[in-house]
Amino acid sequence: MGIVGCSCDPITGVQFDSREVSEGDLFVAISNRARPQFNLLKSDGRDGHTFIDDAIDRGAICILSELPATTETSCCRVNDSLDSLWNLARFRRSQLEGPVIAVTGSNGKTTFKEYLRHLIGGFASEASFNNHIGVPLSLSRTPRSTDVATYEVGTNHPGEISPLTCLISPTIAVLLNVQEAHIGNFKDTDALKKEKLSIFRGLTSPGVAVCPHEFTDDVSHAIDGDIQICSFGSDHGCDARLEMLDEWRCLITTKNAEIVVPIPGGGEHRASTLCAIACVLEVLNVPLETLCNLPAGPPLGRGKLHEVNGIHIVDDSYNANYSSMTASLHNLTARDGTRRIAVIGQLNELGSDSPRLHRQLIPYLAHLDAVFAVGDELKVVVDELRNEITAEYFDDADNRLLNRITTFLQKGDVVLVKGSNTWFWKRNFVENLRFAISQAT
Repeated sequence: MGIVGCSCDPITGVQFDSREVSEGDLFVAISNRARPQFNLLKSDGRDGHTFIDDAIDRGAICILSELPATTETSCCRVNDSLDSLWNLARFRRSQLEGPVIAVTGSNGKTTFKEYLRHLIGGFASEASFNNHIGVPLSLSRTPRSTDVATYEVGTNHPGEISPLTCLISPTIAVLLNVQEAHIGNFKDTDALKKEKLSIFRGLTSPGVAVCPHEFTDDVSHAIDGDIQICSFGSDHGCDARLEMLDEWRCLITTKNAEIVVPIPGGGEHRASTLCAIACVLEVLNVPLETLCNLPAGPPLGRGKLHEVNGIHIVDDSYNANYSSMTASLHNLTARDGTRRIAVIGQLNELGSDSPRLHRQLIPYLAHLDAVFAVGDELKVVVDELRNEITAEYFDDADNRLLNRITTFLQKGDVVLVKGSNTWFWKRNFVENLRFAISQAT
C-alpha cells in the first residue's frame, strides 16, 4: 500500500486509534473539527494529533497529519486527514476486481456481514465500522487480492448513507429492513425509509439491489442504470421466499433450489437475514445449500447462548431498537426454561416516540417471569408490571444490578440480556454476569 509523499517501508495496516496501532501501520491523525456533512456540528474535543507519539511508540511507520512533522517517523502532511483517508479508500476501491457488497438496515447488518463472510470468505469490515470513519478505514484495509468484500453502512441522521455507499460503489447493495432505530433523528418513518433506500444510489451498473419484497417499487424508483432487483420475504413473488417451520427452522425457496435451514439463535428476524443472504448467494452463483454451513449460534452479543451452572444466558446485548427488542422477547418466550427472565436497557434515539414505544413493550414482558430494567424510559414499564410479575428498576447497569440478578437466578432459568449498546455491551455486562454466576455457591 503506497502512500504518495510518504517514504517508508511497506505499510501493513491503517489505524486512526493509536491504541490499536501495530508495527508497520499507517496512523491517520484525524482532527476534531466540526464536519457538518456528517452531522458533526461542533468539535468532539478529541484530536488524533495528540496521539501521534503514542502511535509511533506502538510501531506506526508513517503518519497522515495536518500538522508539520515533529518526529523522524515518515509523515505525509495533508490539508484534511479525514479527506485523505477517504481518498485512500477510493484508491483501494478502484483496485478491487471482485464483487463488492454493501449492507444497511435498522438491525441485522453485522449478523448478515459475519454470516456471509463465514459462507463465502473474502474481506468484511470489522465490528460495526459503518460510519464516516469506519467505512473508509475498512476500504483502506481491504486486501487488493480479495475475491469478495462486504461493508456495513449505518446511519444516525439524514444524508449519511448516500456518500458512504457512493464511496463503496457496491456491485450488490442490500437493504435488510426499515424499523424504528434512530427514528428520533428523522422527521418521520418516511424520511427514515428514504435514507435507507439511498444505499442503492452508489450501485455500479450492472449491479443488484437486494431488498424486502414490499420495497421493490420504492427501490425501482430509487435506482438508475442496469440494475437488477432481487427481493426476499414471505410473499409468493419473492426471489427468495421464506417460510417459518418453527422458531428454529425455516424453508427458503429460490428459482434454483429449496432448502430447510436451521436458524442460529432462532426467530423470524434472524430467518429474514438468512433469506437476504440467500439472494446474495443466488447472485454470486453459490449453491443455496451453503446456508447449512453456518455455525449453530449467532455472533457474540447478537443472541449467542451461554450456559453457566445450569443457567442459560441469551447474550443479545450488542444493541437494540424497538423491533429487535420485541423479536428477542418473543424468541425468549419460545425457549425452554424453568423461568424466563429479561434484563433490558432503555432504547435510545427514539425521539418523541420513545415513551410510546417503551410502553408497547409491556405486553411482551408481561408473559415473562421476571424483568430487570435500566434507563429512565423503563420506569413506567416496571411500574405497570410490578403487580403481575417480578419487575425491578435500576438506575444503571452497575454492580447492584449484577448482584441482584446473580442472587435471583436459579438452575434451569433462561435470561435474556438486551438493550442499546451503551447499557450492556460496552460494559462487558454479560461476561461479568457469567463470571459472577460461575462464582456463586
